[in-house]
Amino acid sequence: MSNKDDLIKLIETMEKDICEILENLNSPDHIRKYATCLVLDICHLRLIAESEEEIKVESIIDRHNLTRIDDVMSNFDHAIERDIEERLRKGDCYAGYPAYNFHGNVAFKDNKFICEIKRYSSLVDIIEGDTLEEIMEEASNTYGWD
Repeated sequence: MSNKDDLIKLIETMEKDICEILENLNSPDHIRKYATCLVLDICHLRLIAESEEEIKVESIIDRHNLTRIDDVMSNFDHAIERDIEERLRKGDCYAGYPAYNFHGNVAFKDNKFICEIKRYSSLVDIIEGDTLEEIMEEASNTYGWD
């Protein structure tokens, strides 16, 4: 059995244990919340274990030479902060885009908005768009609207 098979078997065992916790209504809320977070981690591990090859995405936002400013939008209320959007258009900064299932860093480069999507601290995608609405729609459709 390969390491990949061992990992998948371990993940399946963990999934069963966590489902039992979640189904037990007598479990304290903090235990059920913790179990829910573990389920998300397990889903991520499953994706890694089942993938045939690791996809490498390289950062294109130079965070070392740009100023970090406030969040430009979030999936909490799906609102876009227009003053932050205007600041981004100057090209000398980047802003956050927090969401439940991912975190984005947004910058403006070559007359386009760029959003680097991170999941579990790993850069997984880069989305480009003419507007922040386009970025939010693509990111949310791909990674979740929460």
